[in-house]
Amino acid sequence: MEGLPTMMNLQKRGVNGCELCPCCGREPESVHHSLVRCEVARRVWDCWVNCPVDFLSDAIDITDVALKICENGTTQDLETFFGVAGQYAAIQGILAVETEGSLGHVYQGILSILSSFSSWGIKHVKRDYNRVAHELAQFARKNETSQVWKGFSSPIVQQLVQAECM
Repeated sequence: MEGLPTMMNLQKRGVNGCELCPCCGREPESVHHSLVRCEVARRVWDCWVNCPVDFLSDAIDITDVALKICENGTTQDLETFFGVAGQYAAIQGILAVETEGSLGHVYQGILSILSSFSSWGIKHVKRDYNRVAHELAQFARKNETSQVWKGFSSPIVQQLVQAECM
């Protein structure tokens, strides 16, 4: 978890900048703050229907969350927590213009593409509403070779888009 590009972790790696959370500006942005204590993170967790953990408890940390999910939830709940936490950290890295570390080049590429739009926003959508991305991710997990498509979309994406249009 210390690999997440929080402001405190970036400072430890020599990246200058304010250590306050870029989302709320109230506390230093540690992993714990970023994923559990920050008011923005809590609003994300409030969207979790039937959440097996009370995120409002001040004594809770990442380990407590995982243990309580194991105790009160399902394996899918645990996958949901770490999946959302990872996505949330990535979005924070993009919004904080994080260009250092192992994912810096990815964030830089995303920012470069986003700069060509007059406006943009990041919004979580349910898997059912983004079936093409979900199926493409599943295809990538099952396929053991790397593939790059330039100038055209992959056959699987074409099939999925056509199926959604019918």
